[in-house]
Amino acid sequence: MSMSIFCNIGSILLGLLAWGIPCFSILKKNTLQAAHLTSCISFLCCAISLWLQLMEIQHRIQINDTVAVMDTIDAVVSCAVVLIIGTVLTNLLSYKVSHER
Repeated sequence: MSMSIFCNIGSILLGLLAWGIPCFSILKKNTLQAAHLTSCISFLCCAISLWLQLMEIQHRIQINDTVAVMDTIDAVVSCAVVLIIGTVLTNLLSYKVSHER
């Protein structure tokens, strides 16, 4: 059970961080170079968040809880799409605001 908690909580926190970093960059009014760095860190957080979800699915399959995977896979896919689109949009907005300075 601790593996599931670690993967799910970690995934949520990293997903929020993937959106929060570019938002903080916008509020801090970073330069274009800093926006590139924060964008890389943001996409890294997004990728690790998605990787943790894959680890959770793998864990469920290893413990033969395939019913849980079948019950939650649609929500996981939908959340992954929202995470990716949100990360791309917040980073594009951060880049645009930094580029205007």
